[in-house]
Amino acid sequence: MSDTALRLHVHDQFANGRRFRILNIVDDVTKEYLGAIPETSIRGGGWPAN
Repeated sequence: MSDTALRLHVHDQFANGRRFRILNIVDDVTKEYLGAIPETSIRGGGWPAN
């Protein structure tokens, strides 16, 4: 991942109350959408490193 990538966190919850987060990655220079990583459980290690 380039040094110009933005990491944007979005969070919400399912109807049953279970929470989830999505890490959206966008290139800051080209504004290109690079991907999203959904997680329902984030451990002490944090987000997966790519």
